[in-house]
Amino acid sequence: MERRKLWYQAVADCEARGEPYALVSVLGVAGSVPREPASKMVVTGEHSYDTIGGGHLEYQICQQARDRLARQDYTSDLAHFPLGASLGQCCGGSVSVLLEAHPGSEQELILFGAGHVAKALVTILAQLPWRITWVDERLELFPSDVPANVHIHHTDDPVGDAPNLCSCKHALILTHNHQLDFDLCRALLTAGGCSSLG
Repeated sequence: MERRKLWYQAVADCEARGEPYALVSVLGVAGSVPREPASKMVVTGEHSYDTIGGGHLEYQICQQARDRLARQDYTSDLAHFPLGASLGQCCGGSVSVLLEAHPGSEQELILFGAGHVAKALVTILAQLPWRITWVDERLELFPSDVPANVHIHHTDDPVGDAPNLCSCKHALILTHNHQLDFDLCRALLTAGGCSSLG
């Protein structure tokens, strides 16, 4: 759990990266509870930011949020939790929580090659609401600072990684080596899981 980042900072970061997330808000409370109304937290597939009070309540909400994100169910849901017997928390009050799932960007591009053409293209792609994974075996060619929606994937085996990386995603091959271009094309066409290949 990443509590140092506040919920609104996490929302801004997720939006910039195009990452799906769930915003959890305490709407109402009764009795003794760990946090006040309007407390919020953000849950992604792997992390959570800020807190609605911790304990089993927060654990259960995080699980529900991640299940919803995994199903790509981007709806809202209002739930009521008694904190005593059912959740095993000592507070004894009850909490009403709103869970709002947000899809982020549905478009993903896997870009192979970190040469001058790819570098120029990344500056353009960074302005689009896409998530981009930038792949190359030459770590020194990646710039030290990349846009928020760009993820660097350094690998010694781009051809071996390609089918899993590109499953249900768009792929663009711009490497420095014609044989590597050919091997990537063959691997992706054989696997058949790309949304598109260029």
